[in-house]
Amino acid sequence: MSHDSQSFIDILNKQYEFPTKFKFKFIVPKDQIDNFKDVFSQDKLSSKVSKKGNFTSFTIEKKVPSAQSIVEVYAMVSDLKGVISL
Repeated sequence: MSHDSQSFIDILNKQYEFPTKFKFKFIVPKDQIDNFKDVFSQDKLSSKVSKKGNFTSFTIEKKVPSAQSIVEVYAMVSDLKGVISL
């Protein structure tokens, strides 16, 4: 695990009591939407398409057991080209 990941986990552990519901937000290019939805196939997604239709913003509220599980979600999404995590 990288130093940045451990620092992020430490911050999350200070701010949240686990398990908790955590809100993930992403901006996804049009050509990655299907791949993105595959990652979150078990979760309810809220979405909004950009004005020009090139991007879609997604919000996912997911119950997570630990800070490490949040980092794991961000790691899965980081493999998708052009996806921005907020």
